Amino acid sequence: MRAPWLVGLALVGGACQHGGAARPAVCPTAPVVVTAQEQLAALAGCPRLPGLTVRGAAPFDLAPLAELTAVDGDLIIGPTFALSTIGLPALTTVGGRVVIAANGAATGLFAPRLVTAGALEVRDDLSVVTVSLPQLGAVAGDLTFARLPALEWVDLSSLATVGGARTVEVPAAATWLAPVAAGP
Repeated sequence: MRAPWLVGLALVGGACQHGGAARPAVCPTAPVVVTAQEQLAALAGCPRLPGLTVRGAAPFDLAPLAELTAVDGDLIIGPTFALSTIGLPALTTVGGRVVIAANGAATGLFAPRLVTAGALEVRDDLSVVTVSLPQLGAVAGDLTFARLPALEWVDLSSLATVGGARTVEVPAAATWLAPVAAGP
């Protein structure tokens, strides 16, 4: 079943050009669940979403989210089977939880501008080697890293505050750039 906002996009007549980037006629006003690349493509140009879940066995490319700067609710990526990299270059804030879980092929999580998140959970990603969130300064809730056997590098070097519980189970050889004991 198509999301009502997706049907609305088709009826309005597609996208227009602003500064070379395609913009949707209307960005969704309710949380979005994406299970196909076409649904992800329909979000191209949206700078803000009320919530976003990406999951499924189909190949995904997150490039349509290049202009996404804020997610007001939860940002959940997973489970996926054919997403190789989780890159969100413009994302600065997530009001809810950031959950990256059960992405079978993903080797890295990169959100270089992310500053705040309601919670951060990276778990059950067997292929993730790198987590790079160098500007993340505050996690309002829990911080969880668990069941990441290939993890080699975590950059949370700006992390100053974790408001909730901390569960950090990473391989002993992993390089961890973060003040793990950061607290309120």
